[in-house]
Amino acid sequence: MIHILLADDHNLFRESMVVTLQQFLPNSNILQVASWFETQCAVQTHSFDIALLDLAMPGEHHWQQELHDCLLHYPQLPICVISAVIYHTSVRTAFNMGVKAYIPKTASIQEMQQAIKQVLAGNTYLPQDAWFDAKQNEKQLLKQSQLRISLRQQEILNFVAEGYSNQQIADKLNLTEGTVKRHISNTFKALQAKNRTEAVQIARRHNLIQS
Repeated sequence: MIHILLADDHNLFRESMVVTLQQFLPNSNILQVASWFETQCAVQTHSFDIALLDLAMPGEHHWQQELHDCLLHYPQLPICVISAVIYHTSVRTAFNMGVKAYIPKTASIQEMQQAIKQVLAGNTYLPQDAWFDAKQNEKQLLKQSQLRISLRQQEILNFVAEGYSNQQIADKLNLTEGTVKRHISNTFKALQAKNRTEAVQIARRHNLIQS
């Protein structure tokens, strides 16, 4: 029996993942949680062969601190990040902390299965397109400079593109709703957008968001 922890605050994504995992690993027991607090409680009370964690879940601290706590207190637990956040700095930070895999949510089912196979076999997994090379990163920074979009504004725009409200984004990023509104307002000005839909469309055309 393979014991899996699946942590993501999107119910539909979790349920889809459960179906995929049970087809791929029929001899598995999957525990689902929807926040960093539930994740911390689960790893304290259960033993898992692998943990599949989203980064942008509700939590008391920023995801780096939450992930650090999991890895510090449970170093034998292989952690595989499955996230829509694939910025170079986030991927590097997670691997430097000790995660075993980093899978973009844009990956195919086959890629996800390959990653889990690798981690269960004691290896690490990182798709080539998840770690920007120097040239790609330079182009990304140039676009940010031209459009004056910060990494935080990009992060917020990703959540806007997924349909999150200002309060939901604030909860995920441990910010106040007012701070989120200010970031979105500044983003509108930088992109010369009239509303959220137009801002997302412009950002997608310039490859400034991942969704």
